[in-house]
Amino acid sequence: MGKSLAEVLAFQPVEKQRAFLEKLPPAEREALRYKWAFWARPEQIMPPLPWRTWLILCGRGWGKTKTGAEFIRSQVCGASPLARSPAGHRYIAIIGETAADVRDVMVKGPAGILAVHPKEFRPTYVASTRSLTWPNGVTGYLYNGTEPDQLRGPQHSLAWADELAKFQYAQELYDMLQFGLRLTANPQQLITTTPRPIKLIRELIEAEDTIVTRGSLYDNRAHLSSKFVNSVIDRYAGTRLGRQEIDGEIVDDVPGALWTRQMFDACRKPKKFVPPEMVRLLVAIDPAAKASADKDERSETGITVGGIGTDGNGYLIDDRSCRLGPHGWATVAIAAYAGR
Repeated sequence: MGKSLAEVLAFQPVEKQRAFLEKLPPAEREALRYKWAFWARPEQIMPPLPWRTWLILCGRGWGKTKTGAEFIRSQVCGASPLARSPAGHRYIAIIGETAADVRDVMVKGPAGILAVHPKEFRPTYVASTRSLTWPNGVTGYLYNGTEPDQLRGPQHSLAWADELAKFQYAQELYDMLQFGLRLTANPQQLITTTPRPIKLIRELIEAEDTIVTRGSLYDNRAHLSSKFVNSVIDRYAGTRLGRQEIDGEIVDDVPGALWTRQMFDACRKPKKFVPPEMVRLLVAIDPAAKASADKDERSETGITVGGIGTDGNGYLIDDRSCRLGPHGWATVAIAAYAGR
């Protein structure tokens, strides 16, 4: 069977796609805007079932957010605005690193959930209840990666977690999500994240019920600003940061490193852990090497609070690192010393 026109055009240069779109009547052009099968690359389409976890482990600019939002739309919306979810979903968990990330990127962003829906199918976002409600009654609840206990109690049949590898409490949040991901015969979760070599990501890759999609910025460069692509490639390609952020690799520790990530993971305590009384406290400061009036160009000043407990063990209690000028980071350090 030959390819459809949409499949052929999807692999044409952007200039040819635009020329084709300009020839369409306005109504058809608007409808085509929301046909994800036309715009998506094959690896951005949901893989065939069965699976519990779809792990999209890709570099920046690959299109993870757009793919996640379109995945939610495909699972929620039927043939008409009031038609039931084709997969039978009613309650969805939508999880970002912070509350601001969920709101500004996953929900209201240019590639977020609201943007990918035609007007008649678009859910209603209510900030006060942290929820999205679709015309057919499906409800999405918004959670963040800094408060795992938000997921203690609620039940869902579908979840989308964005940038899980960056979450402050990635393991704790993932565990709470699993206990509530139990509605319908086939509950599913999509995890879209730039890779980091944390234990949870490695376990998900190895799980039998996980489908892993990998990719890099290069896969989507035709739809990105050439100035942006050339800038990040010139500066970061081939570096450890570039391999992680551009190529989507899981970059392990530097050979011969005194401290490895595995060592830190083995010593990490859960959020609710109560440390013993400290017999000595210390605020350590590593001043920024690069000063600048522009905070985005400023190097980070490392500020950590550590101590020795009555049990003889050392504890890293707080990290207050910041990108501030000398007066700013000194104020932060003094507040840490004073216990504020």
